[in-house]
Amino acid sequence: MMRMKPKRPLPMDLQLKSGRRLSLPSTEPVFCAPGLLVQPNVPKPMHGTNPRTVLGAAWWDRERSAAKAANNNCCHACGLPAHRNQRAGCGLEGHERYEITYSAGRVKYLGTVALCNWCHAFIHCGLLVMHVRNKTRTQLQAMRIMRTRIELLHAADFTPHMHELMAACELGVISARELPGLAVKARRQEADRSVSAAPWGAWRLEIQGKLYEGKFPTKQDWERAYK
Repeated sequence: MMRMKPKRPLPMDLQLKSGRRLSLPSTEPVFCAPGLLVQPNVPKPMHGTNPRTVLGAAWWDRERSAAKAANNNCCHACGLPAHRNQRAGCGLEGHERYEITYSAGRVKYLGTVALCNWCHAFIHCGLLVMHVRNKTRTQLQAMRIMRTRIELLHAADFTPHMHELMAACELGVISARELPGLAVKARRQEADRSVSAAPWGAWRLEIQGKLYEGKFPTKQDWERAYK
């Protein structure tokens, strides 16, 4: 039987016949920012109103591409390279970051980050729970998402938001007995939000100094859309 020679791995720098060297792009993340996982939920008056719907698909494509390139095509939160995320059937996903001023009713767009599917699903954990209820995502995978990202936050000395802890409890990642102790710090961080929040109709999305009204004029409109 003829023995095949093992293929030699390609070096990062390839010598071309012309004498020039070809540098392959790095797949290592420039940074990892687990704190991105503890962004607060967008308030209900601003649901359905976001920069990509206001400024259009071409703008959104440019923003996503720039975010991916900023970290060598790796997740901004956990550092997972895009090619590893693609094995699960999806690449990196764009996610908008906001600064929320509850008393003024302002959701200010800060920029877009690139996240792997699991980090993005963790941030939108309410939607993740809905997928499990509707059987469009398995509970086992959802549990892994919540558990691994909570562990990532704890390792980086961050506290998950209350809604993230509640989702983890519903999915069986943490028990109802554990929840009160874990929730103490989360409640302290979020206590001032509902106390001084602006009325429904006062909320606006701010993008580059311009203000945009929400999609749903009243809470009743929102309830009809999300029932």
